[in-house]
Amino acid sequence: MSTRAPMHAGEAVAEALREEGVERVYSVPGSHIHPIYDGLSRVKSLRFVTCKQEPNVSLMADAYGRLTGKPGVCLVTAGPGGLNSMAGVAQAYGAASPMIHIGGAVPLQADKEAFHGVDDPAFVHEMFGKITKWSARVERIQDIPEVMAQAFHIARSGRPGPVHVELPRVSDYSEHILQEAPAVLPAYRPVPTVCTRPDPAFVERFAEAVMAARTPVIAAGKGIIRQHAMAELAALAVKLQAPVVFAQDAIGVIPESHPFFAGHFQQYRSHPLCIEALKRTDLIFGIGLRAGTAELAALRANAPERNLLLVGFDDRPDAANGNEDECVADPKLFLAALLERLGAYERPRDEAATNRMAAAKAALRASLAAQAEPHRN
Repeated sequence: MSTRAPMHAGEAVAEALREEGVERVYSVPGSHIHPIYDGLSRVKSLRFVTCKQEPNVSLMADAYGRLTGKPGVCLVTAGPGGLNSMAGVAQAYGAASPMIHIGGAVPLQADKEAFHGVDDPAFVHEMFGKITKWSARVERIQDIPEVMAQAFHIARSGRPGPVHVELPRVSDYSEHILQEAPAVLPAYRPVPTVCTRPDPAFVERFAEAVMAARTPVIAAGKGIIRQHAMAELAALAVKLQAPVVFAQDAIGVIPESHPFFAGHFQQYRSHPLCIEALKRTDLIFGIGLRAGTAELAALRANAPERNLLLVGFDDRPDAANGNEDECVADPKLFLAALLERLGAYERPRDEAATNRMAAAKAALRASLAAQAEPHRN
């Protein structure tokens, strides 16, 4: 039976990132995180990206999460290192972008006004609790593997988002995190990602509703992009002959060249095709949108008298999902189940509608080109 070698806290963090397949870490160095740098220096599969300022650390991790679907990992020092990076973390929360934000921290029992601290040693951890899915302050070296595994699990599961993990050092100016002596720690075991599976009863109810509607419209949110469900969305639009409108932060969810592209909606300035589609519809099927958000309020403001079915993009239902026309499910899984339920059903082609949308798009492009013409070189 093999025994594990004792390791320092920084090596335990490095092992977690290696086992999770992390390829890049975005960071600004600082004395509170030197042990993590030391541990990561021996992970040859990992590339360090050193930034000049902490705001860029979290912004780059957010961009990585959006582009790859894998958690962007960033590493900052205690106090101002964490606080300077908060904007990118909050942005990742709003964008449903998976992120692991690792921070150094002042000692657990730090004196008032410790280096990079204030009177409350846990103040940074508590501030991140408001802008992340989960904020954890590790207090024992033995807990690092479990906390890191839980952090990756939470960041990826349900509606993705950022997680903050804080690792206090032993004392001011110490070169050790949590304790000086190395310890034999449990082997790192990743926790599988959890997706909210669709309730068959809601799939059936929504399928019956969209088939019964005369002029359905699909309203898509960023959950479609985050869960890589663009192909299923486009297929459903064709099957239902339904225009697709989308939240402003979901631009790209359907190509502009798609015959049922109908533009974005927002509170004050929606796309002309979107306004027209919402005027004509008798049913809106929303998916990848989150209940209780400004984007959903903007959709309702654009179509106040229309029926709305919503597949919410969240970890679980809450008070915002308050009626039988709303559920929570992974957008890709729900669309796949809905397409399977619809089977061979195809709404008759509405050539007049598609020609009308194509003409409107062409007129809009021509108008924009005419406005740009005087500014050409």
